[in-house]
Amino acid sequence: MEPGSFLTAFVWGVLPAAVLLAIVYWLDRYEKEPLRLLAIALLFGAILAPLVAVLLEDALDVRSSAFVSTAIPFGQLTAVTPILEEVIRGLAILVVFFLVRYEVDDLLDGMVYGAVVGIGFGMAANFWAILQAPNFGQSITPQLPGIMVAGFNHVFYGAVIGVIIATARRGTLARLAGAAVVGVAVAAGLHLVHDFLPKWLSSGNAQPGSAAGVISNIPNFFGLVGLAVLVVWLLGREKVLVGRELQEEVAAGVVTRDEYATVTNSFKRFRRLLSSLGKGDQWRLRRRLYTLEVELAFRKHMQRSERTRAAKFQDEAAYRQQIVETRNELQGASKGVAP
Repeated sequence: MEPGSFLTAFVWGVLPAAVLLAIVYWLDRYEKEPLRLLAIALLFGAILAPLVAVLLEDALDVRSSAFVSTAIPFGQLTAVTPILEEVIRGLAILVVFFLVRYEVDDLLDGMVYGAVVGIGFGMAANFWAILQAPNFGQSITPQLPGIMVAGFNHVFYGAVIGVIIATARRGTLARLAGAAVVGVAVAAGLHLVHDFLPKWLSSGNAQPGSAAGVISNIPNFFGLVGLAVLVVWLLGREKVLVGRELQEEVAAGVVTRDEYATVTNSFKRFRRLLSSLGKGDQWRLRRRLYTLEVELAFRKHMQRSERTRAAKFQDEAAYRQQIVETRNELQGASKGVAP
């Protein structure tokens, strides 16, 4: 192994995963998941799932994501690898889901936990794949960006499984297991398309620089595009949920119209919080106010649609009282800060 290959693997395998993890955490803007629980999901994805996958794939003598630089050679394509990896990924996400189930309030939460497991898996696979390719050494070769982008597919598959499992978050154990099976089947299907589409389209002739060679790299972007589409849909869905549940709170005077407009607009909420930095307790109180209003919306949604209550949620009356108290504190803090 050439000197510097560890650094290359870290830069192209670990750092992109860290950036993606930060983006996923930022995307969960309405009600962020606890960092300790996300750490558990990351460890399951980065250590447990890849280790089991590599051991089983080695026993079955099939190509593993941990040893694939970019695209699997057509002569070594097999349906075993994608199916096996998605089963293992699905089991890891299911275990994580049981550990954090009381925190999963909506489909977006399922996407976050599934994506974090996928980030961990992709990080481990990319790091090890680059580390096992000594020809990379300290240089930046054309394969490295391809490996990095291909890692998004692991995140996308995990996100899909997480969303589907989250649809049964308040269901029976049988329903939850059924959702996991469906999620794994969908992810495995997407994984199979990613691996086999270049062969189907190019008739097995994918020489570098040729049209077939270009086609063979297109599936590497499926995960990135699919993840973006999934995130946009889930964020829009959650925005509608929060807005709908808070409308009657605005009518009752619990939430002001300005707060409603801010809470339901991520960019406006970000600007308000940013403008509060360095102004005493304003940032802390404003963030608490918006968090309380979002939690009230989720509490009402769960009560209305699921007829159940997560242990972390308070009574609606308690939320309303704290919203009023926090607003009064915020107004007092604003008066005490010179413009």
